[in-house]
Amino acid sequence: GLCSSLLDLAPDVLEPGGTFLCKTWAGSQSLALRKRLTGQFQNTRAVKPRASRKESAEVYLLATQYQRGKDFAED
Repeated sequence: GLCSSLLDLAPDVLEPGGTFLCKTWAGSQSLALRKRLTGQFQNTRAVKPRASRKESAEVYLLATQYQRGKDFAED
């Protein structure tokens, strides 16, 4: 998906300590994406804006403290 493609660009565009934010929808793809984010960023979380309808599956994945070449998931 689009978020996964954007994450593929992270090594080319993000500086160490950078932030990644992407809108996606709750489900298996968002879980896989969150796992990838956990491997490249120190902090990750799913954020649902107050303006979003409660029944909506939309969610924003927020990842901070990008670490180029680091895989936290394997630590």
